[in-house]
Order: sequence, then structure tokens, then C-alpha cells
Amino acid sequence: MKEMSFSEAVDSILAGRLVEFPYHDAAYLIQRENNKGYNYLSIWRAAPDYVCLDRVFFDIEDGLDEEIVRELLRRKCIEGRSAEEILLRENNQEGMDMNSSRNKQLVIGLFEDFFNAHDISSADRYLHPDYIQHDFDVPPGVEGFKEHFTHVFEIFPDFHVDVRHLIEEGDMIVMHGYGKTDPGRIEVLVADTYRVRDGLLYEHWGTVQPLPPEQFGNPDII
Repeated sequence: MKEMSFSEAVDSILAGRLVEFPYHDAAYLIQRENNKGYNYLSIWRAAPDYVCLDRVFFDIEDGLDEEIVRELLRRKCIEGRSAEEILLRENNQEGMDMNSSRNKQLVIGLFEDFFNAHDISSADRYLHPDYIQHDFDVPPGVEGFKEHFTHVFEIFPDFHVDVRHLIEEGDMIVMHGYGKTDPGRIEVLVADTYRVRDGLLYEHWGTVQPLPPEQFGNPDII
């Protein structure tokens, strides 16, 4: 099965081609369909069984545009993850070179495994033993980081952050994301900057912007 970046997937869908991609032990495909006058883009699990996971409808007169494609790919429909996240992580960060991809995958991995899956022990896979924390409210070091968020996850069991943008320059990576500390009650914009050393996240600066309820989920600010 041909691997592709997220950008290649979007271009292929817009061109009307079937997009296939593997994930774990299953195969998935994205296709445009028409049924009884309804036009839609759908994601299917093709193996081990053929199941439609999600779909988005579009007006044939307006046509299928990039925003419709991205809307579907960003939905959490594949084992709780979006197709966008899978294509980004599995296929080298939209064509970036391997060194760049590896550093970005450190950040994606930390957010997926630690912040979203709440796997406290996973911090040891991503953080440098001499990890430096600049956030005033998080204790220093790897153990301080783990202890702090163990407490946070106990208070907010649905804590989750969607990684929306990653920018890399040298050994620095900036992540911009949308956080749901307590979905529907506390939602925020997040910006985190990391320095990479020895193949691990070595230093961190972070900032959080709380959102008023009327801005929850607003695509213009995400």
C-alpha cells in the first residue's frame, strides 16, 4: 500500500482518486461517493472488515473543496484518532526530511501518549533526563512533570490537546494546539516551545490562552 503525506492525501481526494493508508493491523480508505443524489466523502475501514467510520456531505454544485476534506480527516474516527494525525505521524510529517520528522514526532508522541492517553510513564520516552521546565506552575525535572500531571489528570479525566500546527527551526519546535481541560467548561489555546537535545525533549516554555464559552471550537482561532 503506497504511503503518502497528509498534503498528498488531500490532493488525491480533491482529484477524485481513492486514498488508501495502513494503520496498525487495519487498512483504511477515503473515497468520494454518490448515493441517490447525495454526494459525500467517507472514511472506511477496509480490513479486516469493511465498515464506514464517518462521512461528510457536500453540495455537488459547489464541489468538493480542501476545507471539506480537512474537516473529515480531522474527525476522531479511527481508534479515537483523526486520519490527519495518522497521516502526519506515519508518513514523515508532510514530506519533511527524516531528522525534522523525528523531532516533530517527539512532540506529537508526547501529546498523544502522555497528554491525551494519560500514560504517565510515557514521559520517560520523550523527555530528556535533564529536562528543564520554564512553566512557573509545573515542578522542575521529569519527575516533577509526571507528578504534576498525575494530579491534573485525576482532577480532569477528559483532559485532551489537539496538535494543530508544528513549526521547527534548528533544535527548536513550536506547537500550537487546542486544549480541552474540561470539555465544554474549560477550553484553551496552547502554545508550547521545546528544545531537542540527544533525541529527546530537553527544554520547555509554554503559554495558555483561556477561551470564553462562545469561542469554544471556533475554527477561525484554531
